Amino acid sequence: MKAFLSMLMIAGLIVQGLAMDKQSAPSEAIWRGSEQTPSQSSRAEEYLSRLANNLRTRRRVAGIAGTLVGAAGLAGGIALLSNKDDEGLAEFFSDVFGLACIGVGGVLFVGGVVSLAVPTRAEKEDRRVRAIGDAAERGQAAASALAGLAKWGRRNRMIMGGLCSAAAVLSAVSGSGTNSSGDVVGGSIVFGAAALYSFLVRSSEEKTYRDYSEERPSRPAPELAFGLAPHGGVQVGLTVTF
Repeated sequence: MKAFLSMLMIAGLIVQGLAMDKQSAPSEAIWRGSEQTPSQSSRAEEYLSRLANNLRTRRRVAGIAGTLVGAAGLAGGIALLSNKDDEGLAEFFSDVFGLACIGVGGVLFVGGVVSLAVPTRAEKEDRRVRAIGDAAERGQAAASALAGLAKWGRRNRMIMGGLCSAAAVLSAVSGSGTNSSGDVVGGSIVFGAAALYSFLVRSSEEKTYRDYSEERPSRPAPELAFGLAPHGGVQVGLTVTF
């Protein structure tokens, strides 16, 4: 019964999130883009460059953190596996935790290295636009790049929301009929909240394009980062962009 209620609640949250996202999405005319004046063209380049710089900073911070934490996990796992002083049950737990640390640490380390090495989509677009010689063409390309990045960011968070929704339903279904109903409901709520967040909170690419379209100045503000990392994995954190 609790699993069914969890699934019902998650479904309601997701439907509400999709409805609100659809209402807040830019119109088709904005997505396609319109003819840009010279001032709008230069603004498009400015917004694209700022977005690329912000995401570059975030990527490097995440890469350094992932690399350091992953290296620590690998070192800790190797130390646990190489410890020969434990016996019996203690040795078993050392082996289990050692393998877990190596597995998680390896994933974080590889993800951190990839994040440091591979630029984000916005960075690539900014570099492509900067290479254009003609100013008018460069401005048009920057505006088109902003629109494309906004679409890409929206699609990514929809995918993230769908994955979290599936995880919430799977958690509710797999735990139905077991004694750990509290854990099941808690896990379903966590994944359901993550899905709702993904459906409702716009990505950095979408926010930048919205500010550009509405001629808003970008202001430094704390932002809760929760979603797909630029090169795979999940990112959670509080960031402030200046």
